Amino acid sequence: MPPTPPKTQRAAVTAGRAVAGFAIACGVVLGSAYAANATPDPGIPSQQQVDDARAKADAAAARVAAIDSAYADSALALAALQERSAHLGEEANGAKWALAQRTREAKEAARKAEAATKAAADAATAVREYAAVAYQQGGSLGSLEPLFNAAGPQELSDKMSALTFVGDLYAEKLRLASLASGTAASLRAAADSARSAQAEAAAKAEAADALARSEIGRARAETARVAAQRERLAAELARLRHTSKAIERARLDGLAAEAEAAASSSSSSSSSSSSTGSASSTSHPTSTSTSTPPPSTTSTSTSTSSTSTSSTSTHSTSSSTSTHPPSTSTTTHTTSTSTSTTSSTTSTTSSSTSTTPSTTTTTTAPPPPPPSGGAAAAVAYAEAQLGKPYEWGASGPDTFDCSGLTMMAWRQAGVYLDHYTGAQWTETARVPLDSLQPGDIVFYGSSGETSYHVGLYVGGGQMIEAPHTGAFVRYASIYRSDLLPYGGRPG
Repeated sequence: MPPTPPKTQRAAVTAGRAVAGFAIACGVVLGSAYAANATPDPGIPSQQQVDDARAKADAAAARVAAIDSAYADSALALAALQERSAHLGEEANGAKWALAQRTREAKEAARKAEAATKAAADAATAVREYAAVAYQQGGSLGSLEPLFNAAGPQELSDKMSALTFVGDLYAEKLRLASLASGTAASLRAAADSARSAQAEAAAKAEAADALARSEIGRARAETARVAAQRERLAAELARLRHTSKAIERARLDGLAAEAEAAASSSSSSSSSSSSTGSASSTSHPTSTSTSTPPPSTTSTSTSTSSTSTSSTSTHSTSSSTSTHPPSTSTTTHTTSTSTSTTSSTTSTTSSSTSTTPSTTTTTTAPPPPPPSGGAAAAVAYAEAQLGKPYEWGASGPDTFDCSGLTMMAWRQAGVYLDHYTGAQWTETARVPLDSLQPGDIVFYGSSGETSYHVGLYVGGGQMIEAPHTGAFVRYASIYRSDLLPYGGRPG
């Protein structure tokens, strides 16, 4: 057994081992640290990854912009188609209304012609009876023969007037018989003309009906297509923007509404002056003034993407189908008045010349009649129909078109209007826009007689309307580019 080293030697060996172990440990630690610094941190993206991510973000943003633009274009095209179908639908209502009028006129003309023909026949019989009595009293049968062979009251009158035995009393009967014959002939011609007008109106009504149905069918199909497109695009947007379909659906509706409003504003600025002038001169000939207030921003209720919670917004591609209550704000517009100037006239006599100075007078439209007591019932009825679908030619209880809604609303007040915008214009009294009261009817078009759309005014620049195919009875602002400067007040 080897000898045991001294204690000091053992301590030195132990210290040496300790230093060696420490050195080894430091080498391991330092080596690990170096290795760690030499390998990239997987949590920090490389430049290539940053570039790829930026490219993807740019592509997503471009796709979002393309989706927004495409949907806005689709919504605008759909709105134009829906408006056209509404125009044609109301034109068809007008053609049917005209047919109903021509039918009534034809029946009345036929009735009058039949009555006149009977009166003429009775008169002819009376004359022949007189001829028989004259013969019995000694008249010559030969001289009376022309009376019995006469083709009609007129010829009978002409022949009998030449006979010497005709007294004053019977001469008057002859005159009346002749008159009755002429009247009957005239009324038969009028009845024939009325029947021709009825047939022409029937043909026009049939053609208008077919055209309206075709266009409304296109509008329905396009409405369904755009609605499906909205759902598909909303899903894609939700994925690209990391949001929900509901949020993106509402945002798309907001974009569509903004595009429609911009298009309407552009149309209004380019055509309102000429269309308003035409409307005022046609609809209210007693005044040359026009009063078309600009769109009211305080009274127009527009749903935004963040607040579009209307119960009807899920049925329509437009965010304007909200059924919120009307704005309580009021809008005051200045009534424009026309000034007529009497030109100075000069009257000259042989002794002097006098000149009448010109005078200026201000004229205004006649005041509108007082509001009807049934207006509240009309408005209440219209409010109860909010959210019901538009359907051309319908007047309730489940679907309505524009004139069908106003017709039925006022029927609740005992006022009967026809199912046609042009007829409702003639059946109501004119009211300037700044004098509108709840229950009045507002009209849209180039003139009242040819208007294509109506709404029921409820106050605050708002109306209740049945707008077009694919939409629902709703509140809306009355201010549009083709709003006529006068409304109608049923009485």
